[in-house]
Amino acid sequence: MVNFCAGTGILFSFAATILLVFVHITQITPSLIPRHLRIVAIDTSGLSTALAAAAKSSGVSIATGNFSDIYNTEPVGQGYFVKGQNESRHDGLRKTYEWGLWSYCSTNGNIGSPRSYCIDRSINERFEPAQVLMEDIPTQYSDLLQKVLPSNVFTADNYLGSYTEGASYVILAGSLATALAALIGLFARRGAFILACLLSIVGFLGLAVGAVIYQVIYTRAQDAINQATTSGVDLGITLDYGNALWILWAATGLMLLAIVPYAVACCTGRHDRAY
Repeated sequence: MVNFCAGTGILFSFAATILLVFVHITQITPSLIPRHLRIVAIDTSGLSTALAAAAKSSGVSIATGNFSDIYNTEPVGQGYFVKGQNESRHDGLRKTYEWGLWSYCSTNGNIGSPRSYCIDRSINERFEPAQVLMEDIPTQYSDLLQKVLPSNVFTADNYLGSYTEGASYVILAGSLATALAALIGLFARRGAFILACLLSIVGFLGLAVGAVIYQVIYTRAQDAINQATTSGVDLGITLDYGNALWILWAATGLMLLAIVPYAVACCTGRHDRAY
């Protein structure tokens, strides 16, 4: 009974650890696997139409360009570079922006396409989409973009950044606790099972709190931007959840399941070793 329960707890926590590896490598490099994993993605492909409508409605005249040149024209998979924090190149919007826990990347193609650039990896990378768009759009369109972006949660960089930064730290702590729970459970002792149980609880709470924060923040940002219009035209920016968010929730569920068998094992196991 003890071996079965302990083994089940170990299995759940190891499975959660493996899933969390995929969560943490989201968008950290342009390599094949990381670029296909994302917490959230933003598509800007319809923004030029909205900017043209806003300019026409407000009588704004742009001396250069025809609004289609708000986008960078580098072919997909070419010209890749690493962008520094808060670096404003103003060399054109990318069609797609994808965020992970520690970095975000962009591409002129669809989701998962070869990268145009990735931001320097940082343990405290913040989700600040409005700032990212303002850093990329050509300077002659900056004021107009600032005007059409909705004055709500999507542009509240301090709000979005602070909460997502905190969530990333909490998820990191939960991930470490999850990995330790899996390793310590291998020591067939009652004390080890007790510690593994406690770490499973900490891991579950950390992952759950982080996942809830991300879910709430992204839902609010999604509602704010996906329904936004300018001059009666859809703003043309859409935000969607990524596959890594669901992987995070799966890991959270596995850690919840790991608590029970570890608890049974630590209550019924022997002090010297489990049989």
